[in-house]
Amino acid sequence: MDLSTLILKLKKSTNDKTFRILFETFYPQAYQTAYLISRDEHLAKDATQEAFIKAFSYLHQLREPEKFRTWLMSIVSNQTIDILKKHKKLLPVEDMEKVIPLTGHKYSEASPIEEMFEQQETKKFLLGQVSALPLCYRQVVVLKYFCDFKDREIAGELGIKEGTVKSRLNRARLILKRKITSVKKAEFPGDMKGGARV
Repeated sequence: MDLSTLILKLKKSTNDKTFRILFETFYPQAYQTAYLISRDEHLAKDATQEAFIKAFSYLHQLREPEKFRTWLMSIVSNQTIDILKKHKKLLPVEDMEKVIPLTGHKYSEASPIEEMFEQQETKKFLLGQVSALPLCYRQVVVLKYFCDFKDREIAGELGIKEGTVKSRLNRARLILKRKITSVKKAEFPGDMKGGARV
């Protein structure tokens, strides 16, 4: 049974088995999204559970069943932000490899930063740097590169202009690039300008 059929079936009548299928299918990505934004396992679990409850409660409002994943991830993102605002506190970055798969994602619009996500050796480092970004940048990066949202979709879900999304993404890339360059300078000083090794 495809996604659209499952959604339409749920819209017509409540079915615990169908709910469970949707939950088990989308929970991993929903939790990952919440964790990358919140940087806290407990808050991420709470946000994910609340997001699913909200999504199932308002499922009748979803006009295009095939967009369920995008719709759900936007709810997860907003729910996570709401919980963070209530707690007014972010905890230190934990071992991200335990809760975030380091393989299986595809990214578009390749640039040096995006390409790094494809490299197994550097992905864990970059995930840590993304998690350390200010919240407004972290949210758009997570939606863009981990949830495959288009810029206009991010703008619509966050209630901001598409130009603001692009600006935040560009700023986030710049921050990440500076951090990466700083690490490279520390690890390979002879490779940098003025001291190249043979």
